[in-house]
Order: sequence, then C-alpha cells, then structure tokens
Amino acid sequence: MAEQWRQVLRDYVEARNQMLFDSSAEPLAAVCGDSAHRYRQAQRLHRRAERDKQRHAKPAGVETRMRLEHIYAQEDRLTAQIALRTCMTYKQAGQELEDERIERERVVLIRSGGVWQIERISPIESERKSPMPLSSVTRVPKIALSSRPYLNQAVLSAQARGKPYNRSKVQEYANLWWDQHNPEYQAFDVDCTNYVSQCLYAGGAPMNYTGDRASGWWYKHNGGSNDLWSFSWSVSNSLRWQLETAKSGLRADIVSEASELQAGDVIIYDWDGDGRFQHSTIVTAFDAHGMPLVNAHTVNSRQRYWDYRDSHAWTKATRYVFFHMPDAL
Repeated sequence: MAEQWRQVLRDYVEARNQMLFDSSAEPLAAVCGDSAHRYRQAQRLHRRAERDKQRHAKPAGVETRMRLEHIYAQEDRLTAQIALRTCMTYKQAGQELEDERIERERVVLIRSGGVWQIERISPIESERKSPMPLSSVTRVPKIALSSRPYLNQAVLSAQARGKPYNRSKVQEYANLWWDQHNPEYQAFDVDCTNYVSQCLYAGGAPMNYTGDRASGWWYKHNGGSNDLWSFSWSVSNSLRWQLETAKSGLRADIVSEASELQAGDVIIYDWDGDGRFQHSTIVTAFDAHGMPLVNAHTVNSRQRYWDYRDSHAWTKATRYVFFHMPDAL
C-alpha cells in the first residue's frame, strides 16, 4: 500500500500519453481530480489540433517517460516533482517528424480511506518569465581578454572580422545540449536566452565585452558562481534589442514571415503583445512544408513547431520577431 502512490503516478503518465495522441484531455478524467489542470490541457490541445489541421500534420505515435525528481511526503499528503520526457512523432506530406520535449510538473496526492489520488497538478517551468529584472543595470570590472571563452573575437583576431556564421555548428550544438545544461555555463531557472546565446556563440557569433551588463553581448567565465554575463546574453527582451540595433558583431535582420528563416536564426516571443519579450528559440530544422522547427530551454524542446500555440504561455495577443542572422558576422 505504501507504493500505491507510485502506481497512481504511472497511471497518470499513461493517461497523459494517450491524451497527447488523442488530442483530447478526456483520458485524464479517470486519474486526475484537478479540473483546472484538465482544462489547461484541453485548451492547449485544442490549439494544437487546430494548428495541426492547418499544417496537414497527424500524430503517429507518442512515448512518455517519467523521472521522479523530488518527493515531499507527509502522513496523508505527498508532493512529487516529476520530469516528463515526451517524444511525439507525426506524419506530414509523407514524412515522419519528431517533436521532443521535457516538461516538469508538481503533482500533489492525498490519501483518503487508504487510497492515494491526485488532488492537484501544476507546471513548474514558465516560458513567460525573465531571469532577472530588466531595469537592473550593473557595472562589472574590466577583465583580461585571455578569459575563457574569448570575449571579443573581432578584437582578438583580424580574421574574426567578417567570419562566416556556421549554421551547421549551431544545429550541432543546439541538438547536443537541448535536453541538458552545458556545465561550462551557468544554468538559469529561465534558461531560454542563455541557451540561444550559447548556440549563437557556437556558430561563430563574436562576443563584445563592454564592461557593462546593460550593453554588448558577452559571457565571462570567472569561476562557477562568480561568472558574469550581459543582460543580452540571458534576457529575451535584451537579446531582441541587441539583434535589432547592433551595427557590428552579433546582429540580425528582421524578416516578416517565419518561412523566411534559416537554420541558426532566432525567434523571440512576446506572449502578451505589450512589447516586453519573454522567450527565445533557435531554428534547428524544418517541417515538410519548409516551416521552422525550433529548439529551446526552460521547457527543454527539440524540433518544436515555431508558433508555440501548445505552450501554457501562449495567448491570442502573442507577437513574434523573426531574426535572420547574416551569413558573416
């Protein structure tokens, strides 16, 4: 009986897996008493189903694996933090594609009459947040150019000026680290822009150290928790302004449609349509119709359809900025 709560979680994962394949929250009704959670899932499944109909995409299979990350147990109440790694395959225009992601949830179970049941479920990560106040301005000390990684390739080597942007290196790095953190860098609770910046750097984008966290685009390794970085390295809204306004180094052109993007390009998301952007992704692949698929962190994702209409963060007011990286930086 002591392990019955584990079976309840396994039943939930099985029902959730069926939910994703059916594009319906109905399978959750028998295992989850949280009506608010079922409603949230139903809403995003509906948006995904409408989008997939427009894309002529049809689910072909779903596999979900659960990892139990943390448990807080009381006598008749238990809170479990779980990571759900889901790989969905779908067919589109004769091709089979994958959409893989890791979503974390907090599941509260209660025991009544000796039987465990789910009381409440809530997502842990939010793609809506920024990792720090955007109004903060912190000046940091000047540092030597011998630091790791090099801070400004354009200064260190004349050959770096006009260096080709290597899109295949971006894809390679993005796919290597999509489901984990590179230990060479700090990991953020809201990690999307930190991850995108690492991908850009892997593709050859030159860092520009200014000594001011509010300007340039840079990351300074300074010994683990003492590392420093610019806001543009880690905050979506700041990266957006860096890409849009920079005249040299890391910069990009805004294009009007997602279909104009290439591998290694960037999409930045404003969930509320108020001009404050909260999420960043990197283009890594394309579907059968040539539309971009993206990798991301926070909710770690690989080859996710670019519009994010199946995100808890998405609203009808969502705006996107499509950044096309130049072939040489």
